[in-house]
Parts: sequence; structure tokens; C-alpha cells
Amino acid sequence: MTGRCECDVGYAGVDCSQPTCPDCENGDCGEEATCLCQIGFEGSTCSDRECTSECHENGGKCDGAEGECMCPQGLIGLECSEKLDSVCPGGCSGLAGICDEGTRLCHCHEGYSGNDCSISTCSAGCNEPHGHCFNGTCFCAPGYKGSACMATECPNNCFGHGFCDTDAITCTCDPGWGGPDCGTKTCSGELKDCSNHGLCNNGTCRCTPGYEGSDCSMISGLEEGCAKACSTQCLTLCSKVYEERGLAASKECYLNCQKKCLDNCVASTSHINSEEIVRQAMAK
Repeated sequence: MTGRCECDVGYAGVDCSQPTCPDCENGDCGEEATCLCQIGFEGSTCSDRECTSECHENGGKCDGAEGECMCPQGLIGLECSEKLDSVCPGGCSGLAGICDEGTRLCHCHEGYSGNDCSISTCSAGCNEPHGHCFNGTCFCAPGYKGSACMATECPNNCFGHGFCDTDAITCTCDPGWGGPDCGTKTCSGELKDCSNHGLCNNGTCRCTPGYEGSDCSMISGLEEGCAKACSTQCLTLCSKVYEERGLAASKECYLNCQKKCLDNCVASTSHINSEEIVRQAMAK
């Protein structure tokens, strides 16, 4: 035992309370135990050669061992201030790739391709053959969608007129619509497929000769014929009511008769039960 303090690195004095500098290779120890480097050197021990401030400002990195400015691609000079015409095609499109000056070939970064790295690629692919990539964007084939054409869809999404079965990629159309994409109006539903007496044209029935109406269910001229027949028949029937019950009763008989007669005639072309109408009118 010597009775003396053996100080840790960075401290000195009889009681090791004084901070000291590390070995300042190219400088002197200053206050607060820091190295004051000579011009041209930097670092905590003044061992690194210093590059000019312009080197960092121009995107370069300083090689401390040699004091040389390591320039980014496309720049040269002691301070990386001079532009270099690339020997690679198109300069590898700037930051899209790295130029190998020895082979004069571009090594493209991910997401780019082509001899000059100018073509954007689709990194996730496009689920080929259901899509293809063009300049970084997937263009999907019919029935597929999404950024990588991985999701399935029905043609034109059924135009909003049906239900899409994504497994079978087929549309189940709502009434009144048809076609593989439910984009064609049909004559189903209320139009009864034109009652088999006409052709459907984009949701409208074109009736064959002899039929009319929106659904081609009515015989041509039937309504007009029924009106004439019913008027004559009801006048004859209700005249008996007039003889026995007077004008008011016969008028009610005629109106009732006319309505039933027209409804039955147009609907089924059958005759009304005249005896029943007269019997009801006479009973009142």
C-alpha cells in the first residue's frame, strides 16, 4: 500500500478530482478536459482529419482517416460541388438506382426497373394473369380489383341491380334486370314477360298484333268493345228495376252493373251474371 490514489482514466490529482483530457493527438487540452484541435483536425482526441463544411452541405461524408469528402452519386470534387455526367443510362434516373461506373450498368432500387431505372414496378405483383403492371400501377382484368388485383368482383359490380357471388363471380339480378352484369332492363316482374304476347325491348313490351297494354295482356279493342256491350246489356237489365222501383233504384242498378260488367269483361271476356244483378237490385 502506497497511500496514494490511483486515478481512473480521465481523472488526475492527489484525490483524483481533476478531470483530464484524453490523449489529444493533434491538439491541446483545454478547459473542462476537452481537446482543442489544431486546424484541419476534429474529433474527441483530434485524431480525425477535418473536411470542409461544404462537404456536408453538399451531401458528402467525411473520411476522417484521410480527410477526404466522400461524395454522393453524381457529384465530384474536394467539396462535392461539381456535377458528374453519369456514364450509366439516364443517370439511373437520379435516386432510383446506383450506377456501376465500371460496367456502366444501373442497379435499380426496389420499386424500379429498366436499364435506366425509370420504370416503376409493382412490388406486390398484380396477381398475373389477372392483372398487369404499368408504371407502378396494377391494371386488373374484368372480375378482379384492388391494388394487386387480388380481390374478385362481378362484372361492373352488377351495376347495383343485383347480388354478386364473389366465389362464382356471377350476378344474381333483381327483378326487372338481366344480363351477366345486370345492366339490361327486362320485362319480368310486373310486366309478366309481356304475357307471352310480345317482345321485350330494354324493359318495354312490344306487343304482337292483336294485343295491347304495358304487359301485352289485353286483347286489342277489347276495352272499347266491352264498354259498348256492357252499356247495352245493363240498360236492358236495369229497365226492369225502373218499372218496379223507380229512377233512383234503376240508376244504382246501372252503375253497379256497368262496373261489374267492365271488370269481368276485360279480365276474362266472360258475360256477367245478369240475373244476379237484377235480383239484387229488385231486393232493395
